[in-house]
Amino acid sequence: MRYFCGGGAFDRAYSYLLNAARESLRFQNVYFKYKKHFLPLEILSSCCAIYDRISTIKPNFENVFEIGPGSSGMSYFLSQHKNLKDYSYTDACESFFMLQNLINTHCFYGKFINTALCKDENIFYNPQSMSHRINQRYSREFIEKTMDNVSYAYPWWKISDVAKKKKHFDIVLSNANLQEFSNECLYDYLLLTKEILKDSGILYANCLGLNHNNNPETLFEIVRELGFAIYFYYSYNNIFYDYDDIEFSDEVVLAPACESAKFLLQDSNFTNKFRKIYLLDDNKVGNICGFEIIDSKKLESIGFKNIVFIDDKEWLRNKFKSKFNDFNFISLKCRRLIVPTLCLITENHKDYHMYKDRKIDFYKMPCGVPHIDDMYLGVNKCEFSPEYVIDKLYKDLQRE
Repeated sequence: MRYFCGGGAFDRAYSYLLNAARESLRFQNVYFKYKKHFLPLEILSSCCAIYDRISTIKPNFENVFEIGPGSSGMSYFLSQHKNLKDYSYTDACESFFMLQNLINTHCFYGKFINTALCKDENIFYNPQSMSHRINQRYSREFIEKTMDNVSYAYPWWKISDVAKKKKHFDIVLSNANLQEFSNECLYDYLLLTKEILKDSGILYANCLGLNHNNNPETLFEIVRELGFAIYFYYSYNNIFYDYDDIEFSDEVVLAPACESAKFLLQDSNFTNKFRKIYLLDDNKVGNICGFEIIDSKKLESIGFKNIVFIDDKEWLRNKFKSKFNDFNFISLKCRRLIVPTLCLITENHKDYHMYKDRKIDFYKMPCGVPHIDDMYLGVNKCEFSPEYVIDKLYKDLQRE
């Protein structure tokens, strides 16, 4: 549910989430009537944040291609999008196929086509050898083509059909998988993206996946090699702080000396509050953004009494507070950007040359468009806690 607490208009995003939650329960009531129903909040809240953000970046988008939709959480939101003309997807994980088929049949009704079930004139086996059950499957009404289809499922063996939709898609989604692909697969999907994206299109990745075959460093090398520019990137280490209530303006020690301190120390509105700033860590030396890291012994010698705790881990905060209980100890309110977010554009995009040679920063690379950056830099502006959202969602669903 923490995904839902990013920047953005709460009422708008909440309405998307409520509609998606309602459809998820209806879906379960149709296909799993005698099973206990539940709300997949982690999936829905994550997809809600993605949908809200891509709708802000490209409000009039019509065509979306998703690489690896997993449990099809995006379908609950894209089916709400009034301008949607084509939502296509592919997945290499065949264990998801049946669930994806059911969810998209439910969300898009008769406007969903699963091409894995469509009869192929050039089928690789002899049609005469097909079983009676397979022939029956071909005749089912739900796979019959209509003139106003909106959603299309392409199994991995029909990915060449997607490549025929050249310069067609406004957005390519690739969530939680880019670092997990083998290099061969990653190259294939990125080259496919270049073929099917409109010149003004974007590749959007909410979470890069586990550091399995790549990490941000090697991934960024590959995307640049293939002619993409990084439109924006925000890493897991982004922590956004609320420091308006800090009253002292002399010397201060920030603890611990974590990498996410960069975002606080790069904020002149914060650093200008103090005459001198140190970072406290008994296990590190050097500096962060030019501010010296000191240990507990040096802290005693310089006589500073103001310690500001800047991490979001409660156990670590309690440890520091206990150790430095004789100090003026303040813990900043903060919120971590839960997953890395990456947005790419191709060399055909009108702003490509503005972004293609920018310096790589593996923590934060804003795009410079205020209403877009505010969705990530404005995370601390959210007025509602995850508990509030869950409680409100439960009550609203109970009324129906």
